[in-house]
Amino acid sequence: MATPRSLKTRLILRSLIAVIFVAVILFIPAGSPRYWQGWVFMAILFVPMPITSVYFLKRDPQLVERRLRTEEKITAQKTIIRWAQWVVFASLVIPGLDFRFAWSRVPLWLTILSQLLVFAGYLITLWVMKENSFASRTVQIEEGQRVISSDLIASSAIPCTSALSSCCSSLRRRLAPGGRCRASSSSSL
Repeated sequence: MATPRSLKTRLILRSLIAVIFVAVILFIPAGSPRYWQGWVFMAILFVPMPITSVYFLKRDPQLVERRLRTEEKITAQKTIIRWAQWVVFASLVIPGLDFRFAWSRVPLWLTILSQLLVFAGYLITLWVMKENSFASRTVQIEEGQRVISSDLIASSAIPCTSALSSCCSSLRRRLAPGGRCRASSSSSL
């Protein structure tokens, strides 16, 4: 395991790179810093990050170490990850292009709902990481790994939370950062 200081440094560096990468991928296609959905999306992702990072660094540094590993060892998983990266990239670029070229009109209430779903997906992911110290980014089995048997996780919630998190993320990518939202008298919260 890495020393806590180098782990902290790696986490900070990775977080800064993520913020810059997401900002570039959202705002260059949008062609404008007035892309408010992109700002809200970034706030949802990155404002809680320092708090959760400090929490997990103190409570479970091994989890942070596992989450920083991104190199898959299994060929099939490498292929899945490669395709998933393209899907994520497209799902961040297309809404920005949609904003720039006004391809669609998404009601304000739906944009707000999708942003709330993004936040819910984020909270679910944090909950899973809190409950399962072995929640790595890569598929692996480690010595001492145990089956998590707390509350909802005991009743097969990991597949459910993963599916819900994926659905929320997918919906967010389609609605939250993209589309022009217009407040109209027929839209309500």
